[in-house]
Amino acid sequence: MIRFIALLIHWPMLIAVDALSKIGYKPHPSELRRLYSENLALKYVNEALVVELHKAQNKRVSLSIGTRASQVVAYLLTRGNKIFQKRYLGSGINTIKRWARRFKNPFKRSLKRVGRPNIDPLIVEWVLKIKRESPRMGSRKLSETLRRMGIRVSEFTVSQILRDHGLAPTNDHRSKWEQWAGKFKDEYWAMDFLFTQLRKGTEYAIFLVVDTYTKEILELKAFEGRLGLTTNWVAWRLGGIFGRLKRRPQYLIHDRDPLFKDQVVRLCAVEEIKEMKTPPMYPVMNAFVERAVQSVKKELLNNIRPETGEELQTLLDEYKTWFNEHRSHETLGGMTPAEFAKGRRMADVARLDEYRDRKLERIEFANGMLNGYRLVEEKRAA
Repeated sequence: MIRFIALLIHWPMLIAVDALSKIGYKPHPSELRRLYSENLALKYVNEALVVELHKAQNKRVSLSIGTRASQVVAYLLTRGNKIFQKRYLGSGINTIKRWARRFKNPFKRSLKRVGRPNIDPLIVEWVLKIKRESPRMGSRKLSETLRRMGIRVSEFTVSQILRDHGLAPTNDHRSKWEQWAGKFKDEYWAMDFLFTQLRKGTEYAIFLVVDTYTKEILELKAFEGRLGLTTNWVAWRLGGIFGRLKRRPQYLIHDRDPLFKDQVVRLCAVEEIKEMKTPPMYPVMNAFVERAVQSVKKELLNNIRPETGEELQTLLDEYKTWFNEHRSHETLGGMTPAEFAKGRRMADVARLDEYRDRKLERIEFANGMLNGYRLVEEKRAA
């Protein structure tokens, strides 16, 4: 099968060469044409044999001194014939020129140094000292700082020194994950779609929006089918979030789904929101919304199949309330996203006597699949 595919690939090429060259069609070709054709054929046969030899040895073998000497002799004999030297010497013309100079002066050492010069350890120490004392300083500013003191070190060298010692060469001390997560509320929002089915098999798309810093689920809206989804609907839902919460992000993270184009781009331009598109086939860069999608599926959608779209939306609303106000997060220090967004601290340790007149109450969500808890005053009998 492989040989048949290779034949199909080379067959049009061979027909084209046969039609263009017309080799063998003339009964008495000229001597120059005959020599050119023979040299061209020998060249292609030689290149094919060299490729087969490299495949058999699983490595690229360097040419011997005798072969290099033969190439230099051919170069000297055909000096001035650039067309022949370019096509038939078997190596690049610059490589053969270097070998010619080496054969002419075998004991002369080259004055050109190969590779980058070694970096003075003292300069390495200074670079690390400045970076640790000024972590927001990047490689370019660090290089300019040293140059101002009379020490010429390139930006690439400074960047390499910082990488070798585990320091970030950028001008922001935050890591890549921290930059995508944001450092305060409403700095970064992320959005994506997930899909589920009703008990009858009807497919629904669910639009999900989260705040990467507070981990709040800001939107969890179901839409019947995939064909009816448009960028207008996505932009309308985003505008509804802005109006309902009186909040909007500085950056909006999403993948390259066509639903996030056109009207969504116009909405972001009007609201002065910068879009951050994840690389193709790299969903880990949108890890926060992907983690929220996984939570919705594991804690709700994988455990129930609603009958209607209205029932599905009711369950999603209850899940959003439970997720934001009753579900504690380890990354938030045990607080809920709503508490973390309000800046409320965790309750201090109190004496147990103060809670003896209270009882633990369970709050049910999604028909009892999800539970929240709170302390309430216990009603005593009169």
